[in-house]
Amino acid sequence: MSSSCSIPEFVKKLFNMLEENAYPQIFSWGIENDTFVVKDPNEFARYILPKHFKHSNFASFVRQLNKYDFHKLRLPEDGQRVYGDQAWEFQHPSFKRNRQDLLEEIKRKPSGKTSHPIPQATSDTTVNLSGVKPQKVEENLKSHAASLQKEIDGLKETQKDMTSTLEQFDKKYASILQNIKGFKRNMEEQDALMKDIMHFVSKKSMKKNPLVSC
Repeated sequence: MSSSCSIPEFVKKLFNMLEENAYPQIFSWGIENDTFVVKDPNEFARYILPKHFKHSNFASFVRQLNKYDFHKLRLPEDGQRVYGDQAWEFQHPSFKRNRQDLLEEIKRKPSGKTSHPIPQATSDTTVNLSGVKPQKVEENLKSHAASLQKEIDGLKETQKDMTSTLEQFDKKYASILQNIKGFKRNMEEQDALMKDIMHFVSKKSMKKNPLVSC
């Protein structure tokens, strides 16, 4: 039987929480009982951390695990996410279900020991909380940036087309306005010509049919 006094308080509390299995949808032992899984880091930080650890910072919780030499497991080669897309799975060789006797073997790492650190979570983003590898995050960001750039280029092209269309409309309007002015001028010239013709005809008619005075 292990002495509870020699077990770090953080480790003891973590073990008891898992043994109670009060939050199976959020936080539980792994399938093989030699790991534990935070299935939903957001809910874990929102509800469980404040109640048991007096804070709501998942990144701080991960750093604490790192201090006791817990390791975050990588995704299997087939890429299957047994516990969901957001799950974080942790392991320590002396941290197993129903094996409280092993807990006293878990010791805080000496300062300066940085071997196999657990990837740190951030409190202001949900990207790392999903457990996605940094390379994948970078690829996603690049893809997103490329998509945004494509949309911007498309908007620029649309604006260019609209500007060109408006310029064409301006030219057509100017041409129509010019035609209207020309039509008005032609009408005025035709009206003046008709008046001249009428005047000429009237004069000819008067010469052919002079008035006979009584």
